[in-house]
Amino acid sequence: MARYERDPRRRRRLAILLAALEVLAVSGNFFTLCMAYLNWLNVRLIHSTFLGAQGIGTSAVVAAVFLVACAVVGFRYVKGNPRARMILVAANALLVLLGLLWFVKCYALSPEPNPNVALLGLVLPMVTLFPLLWPLISFRPVPPAAGR
Repeated sequence: MARYERDPRRRRRLAILLAALEVLAVSGNFFTLCMAYLNWLNVRLIHSTFLGAQGIGTSAVVAAVFLVACAVVGFRYVKGNPRARMILVAANALLVLLGLLWFVKCYALSPEPNPNVALLGLVLPMVTLFPLLWPLISFRPVPPAAGR
């Protein structure tokens, strides 16, 4: 039995660390993908690019709202809510899927592929979200009750 499994204080600290890393990784990935998708929507609807301070500012505001929502879910995860863990896993899966779709749309199917799209759309979610997925699924912040 690992030391963190016996000691509730260590278990709580590990849960806080995992939740904080997860919230930061999900929010950072959401910011990059949000900026790309908002720019794409702007080009499709208004026929102008959405780059520069305006695009970064809008994406930052949307990502900040997402950060607060993820922080609330992370806090609930630390408290032991099983739905919070599934919400974080679903957010990971959704961001990896959105990054994969963005990569396919802009890099694989584009006549002039941009290498930054590969880094931000595919590699960034894979590098930041996949290493956190296994601990998120396997670690429970609150030990299961005896007799269950």
